[in-house]
Amino acid sequence: MPLYRVYHPKDILDDPTKASLAAEITEHHSSITGADKTNVTVLFIPFSASDALWAGTPAPPFVRVVAVIRAGLPGQLLASLYTIFGHALKGDALAQITLVEHRPEVYDFHQRRIYR
Repeated sequence: MPLYRVYHPKDILDDPTKASLAAEITEHHSSITGADKTNVTVLFIPFSASDALWAGTPAPPFVRVVAVIRAGLPGQLLASLYTIFGHALKGDALAQITLVEHRPEVYDFHQRRIYR
């Protein structure tokens, strides 16, 4: 099941924007992968701006998206996510997006090691 984690400074995304982003991410994910929309989870994780440092100095405003998806379509999803966040972010805010492909052989290996 795809999980999109969206890390953001508390003051960058308001509740209506988060709801809109979650709906767009879900729609795009479903249309690109064919996955049922009810399987897509978008989790917003706010942090204080003072908690984000780049090279030891305060970071500019940014939103970091880390998504775990099934293997096979990262290019289309990545382009889609940059479009979605490009429209949603205002001012100088940056979007950083990472897609992690879920590969069954890796998952099965870790599952055996963890649950033995």
